[in-house]
Amino acid sequence: MNKHTPTPWRAGKVGDCIVSDQQVRIGRIEEVRSEIDYYGGYIVAESMAPENRDFILTACNSHEALVEALKRIASGQCFVYPRTLDPVKDEELIARMNYARDALKLAGIQI
Repeated sequence: MNKHTPTPWRAGKVGDCIVSDQQVRIGRIEEVRSEIDYYGGYIVAESMAPENRDFILTACNSHEALVEALKRIASGQCFVYPRTLDPVKDEELIARMNYARDALKLAGIQI
C-alpha cells in the first residue's frame, strides 16, 4: 500500500474538509501556517460530497485495526475453540476464515 497521511484524521474547520495533525508534504512556512489556520490542520481532503466525510473518516481511521483483525481471523489465531469434531462449527470457522482472506485480498493485502 502507498504511503498516506498518518491517521487519525478528523473533520476540519471549513466545510466538509478532512485534516490531520501530521504534515506529510513539505511547503513554505507561510503556506503551512495559512493551511493550519484556515482548515484547522494539515489538509487531507476537501472536495467530497458532505454526506461522505464521516464515512471516509471512520473507514480511514479504523483501516489498520480492521486489517490486523482480518489477518488474525484469516490465520485462525483469534478463535476460542480449536477445530472440533462438530462439522457445523468447523464449517462456520472455515467460512469466516475464507471471508476474511477474501476481504484482505480485495484490499490488496496478502497474508
